[in-house]
Amino acid sequence: EQLADPNNTDLPDVLENLGQLYLDQGRYEESEAALKRELVIRERLPGGALNPPVGVALTSLAILYEEQGKPDEAERLYKRALTVTERALGPDHPDVSERLNNLAQFYNCDANKYAEAERLLQRTLAIEEKNFGADGPNSAITIANLATNYSYRDRIKEAMLLYEKSLAIAVKALGPDNYSAAMTLYNMACVYRDEGDYRQAEVRFRQSLAIRQKLYAPDHPDVILSMKSLADVMD
Repeated sequence: EQLADPNNTDLPDVLENLGQLYLDQGRYEESEAALKRELVIRERLPGGALNPPVGVALTSLAILYEEQGKPDEAERLYKRALTVTERALGPDHPDVSERLNNLAQFYNCDANKYAEAERLLQRTLAIEEKNFGADGPNSAITIANLATNYSYRDRIKEAMLLYEKSLAIAVKALGPDNYSAAMTLYNMACVYRDEGDYRQAEVRFRQSLAIRQKLYAPDHPDVILSMKSLADVMD
């Protein structure tokens, strides 16, 4: 495992995969150790701290800290990952939109930062449309995330319009049975349920469930969640 060749990227890739595996298993200390070691190695490779994979490593650590309930550490690393990626690749690179979306989704969990999340999502969308066009599948996901942001802030009419737009883009780009469409339908159903419109909620939960049953095994968490949510609105 010695860095005899400074251009060797095999070890940090292995550590990234190992860190993600430990994270999925809830082995947080081992995940943190692997991801921190990965970051140190990547920062010593050509390009140093501005090497684009450093942004990925920082994001992985931020996700770990977020799951551990360490928001200050997570926010610091999400911001650093964005800065590294912007400086390495330029402000309009697709990887920058990914880092923006990571930070925006983090802020979408904090009621005090919904406005900042909206700003970041708007910028994410602008970059995606510049690189891939207005009807790209990435845009569908970002528009849905923006819709969720609006729903959290009781901007329900705007949220539903964006969900419909996201759904139309996802179906056009990926066909009717895709992950993005299923998630958007599920989120729409949640809004209808929270607004007390159980009939429309049931329709969307059924549509989402039907797609997820085509995509996943019967015991997949998304299938189970959809079945439970459907049952709840039918009671």
